[in-house]
Parts: sequence; structure tokens; C-alpha cells
Amino acid sequence: ALANLSIANNGTTAEIIAGDNESVSVEVENLGEADGNFDVDLTLDNETTTQSVPVAGGETETVTFDGVTGDLGAGDYTVTVSTDNGAETLTGDLTVLEQADVTLEDLNIAGNGTAAEIVAGDNESVAVTLNNTGDVAGAADVTLTVDGVERTQRVRDLGAGTTTTVTFSNVTGDLAASDYNVDVATGTDSVAGTLSVLTPADPVFSAFEVAGETGDAEILTGDNESVAVTVTNTGEEVSAFDVTLDIGDGAVTETNTTTELGENETQTVTFENVTGDLGAGEYNVMVTTDGDAENSTLTVLNRADVTLANLDVADTGTSAEIVPGDAENVSVDVTM
Repeated sequence: ALANLSIANNGTTAEIIAGDNESVSVEVENLGEADGNFDVDLTLDNETTTQSVPVAGGETETVTFDGVTGDLGAGDYTVTVSTDNGAETLTGDLTVLEQADVTLEDLNIAGNGTAAEIVAGDNESVAVTLNNTGDVAGAADVTLTVDGVERTQRVRDLGAGTTTTVTFSNVTGDLAASDYNVDVATGTDSVAGTLSVLTPADPVFSAFEVAGETGDAEILTGDNESVAVTVTNTGEEVSAFDVTLDIGDGAVTETNTTTELGENETQTVTFENVTGDLGAGEYNVMVTTDGDAENSTLTVLNRADVTLANLDVADTGTSAEIVPGDAENVSVDVTM
């Protein structure tokens, strides 16, 4: 028994372009119990080719006629496969399209011409213009190759002297950060470009300081201190970063933005004079950006009400005169 006729890997109905050298396959099942040899005939364009295949009893084998379409001209063909002198037959249809004489122009990778730069995860497209420079209308298979992956689109009935644009949409989203060759080809022409996929911008904090301290800090009420942090872009993508300061869950909130930073470039962001209105207490100080955060504790102490009296310089009151080298004392009475 014959089953599963496949013409050019497209089942019983296929379409190819003149010059494509495709195959035809069919499954042969031995319905009996005894082993046997089966002659399988392929008839295409009035030519018959025969293959003999041994099939064990109750088993199925696949017979493949390799490279049988390369010499066919444009037109419609019936593909016939038979065995047992034609007692069992399967048929299919093959359309051969005229090969257009195509040139490729205006390769456009991610909207940036023949050389593009994107960030990993960006799902961009590749487009190219086809120009049929021949005298007759025809078809062309356009194949895009990036990172070893091929994608093919077929253009049918491209008129003589006409152009069309083929777009391969959303083809870069799975590419890891690296440099890639981008190749587009037909049966008659090819163009090439390059694509650089960058690691995304990635801000990392360092040198976090509160009131000049790299750890927890302590100040007095009324002290108007600053908070600073250094931002480093560890990614390849050039980007600016928003850095947000929060003191005491909203008691103080500010956002500063860095300049555009390239790979491994740094900038110190300073939030100036942000503690002057804080009352006595303990505060969480946090700086955040997309991808990193730092925090510490700021303790604000009540400023004592101090009275000073009886300043004494060198035991002579508020005005004194001494000789260089004299080691005298200064005293004052402090009342709290």
C-alpha cells in the first residue's frame, strides 16, 4: 500500500521556483506477513523513474526520489507514484514558477541601513528591496540568515522592471549580545550587513554617603546635610538614569537624573541640603534606580539648648596677651 505522498516536503500539492531541485517521497507498506520487494514508479513530466525497496512483512518503508525537479520549466505538473504495475497509484500537483531575474537593494536592518546597533531583547525587523531586472514576470525566494537561522519568503509574479519590498518582521528578539552578519539572498543575488546587539544599560551604585559618612550617620536637628551616590553603567547601551532619594518613607523625596553614560562610565549624584527640616528621630535613607538600591540609617539628635559664660583666655578674661611658646588654657562655663 502507498501512503503519505510528499512533493518538495509539502504534501500532495507543492509550489517551487524553476531551478529548485526538490525531492518526492512516499511510504510503502507491506500488508502481508512475508518479506517482499516492491517496485515504486515516479512519473513526472512524462518521464518515469523506478526504485525497488525491500519491505518486511507488516512493516513500512519510505522511498525518496531525490533531486527530480531541477530541470523542470515553469508550468503545472502532475506527480504520479505507483506500484504493482499501476494497480495502486497516488497523485499530486506541482506548480513550477518562473524564476525572476532579481537584484537586491536597500538592505535595512532595524531601520538603520546595512549596519545597525540594538539592545538585547529588541525585536527588530530586516527589509530589502527586490528589483526584477528581467524581461518577464517571475518569482523569487528571499532568504534571510542571521546567526545560522534561515527564514524564507516567496515573492510571486514580480512583474518585469518592477520592485517590491520584503520585510522579515521581529527577527532579533532572541539574539544574545554579540556581533552578527545579516545575509539576504535569492537565486540570483545577495546583500549583506552587520548587526551589533548590545547588553542593556545596567546602573550599579557605589560610594553611598549620608552626611559625609559611608555607613550609618548621626546629625543634630537643623543640620542641613547632603546625600551622594556614584552611578556606574555596566552595560554597553548608552543611557541616562533616574536616581531617587527617599528619607523616612516620604519625609524627603527627590529625583536626579544622570547624564548619558556609556559602558563603565560613572557619575556622582548629589542631593544637597536635604536634612535641615528633619525632626529628632531615626530615618531610613534609600537611593534607588532601575536595577539597584542602597540604604543606611540616619539618626537625628535633638540639639541641646546651651548657654556659654565666663570665657577665660590664659587666666586673663576675654582678652589675653602671651609670648610665643606659652602653653596656656582657655575655659568657658557651659550651661545646658
